[in-house]
Amino acid sequence: MIIVSQYAMHHNPLYWESHSEFIPERFENYNKVKFGFKYFPFGGGKYSCVAEQFAKIMVPEVIGLTVREFDFTLPIGFKFDISASVALHPENGLELLLTKRKIS
Repeated sequence: MIIVSQYAMHHNPLYWESHSEFIPERFENYNKVKFGFKYFPFGGGKYSCVAEQFAKIMVPEVIGLTVREFDFTLPIGFKFDISASVALHPENGLELLLTKRKIS
């Protein structure tokens, strides 16, 4: 079995201009023909994510509802390191402060 790191591929300067910058707009109008396997948020081939369609519907819904209701901030002085393995994650967790928004 060959495992390809999504983090490494998605930050590869051979495929992406400004590869280390956060530019989510570069993935707008995503299609497999245009990007091939340079960008594969749900894996690919025989082992691709079975919940891809569900995630594409539910993740924006949940994020939208959460962002509408809360403001997110990091605690003062909080630092975190990124660990890249099969999945990208904060090395020792991520602390966030959620403050309920006042909706007028």
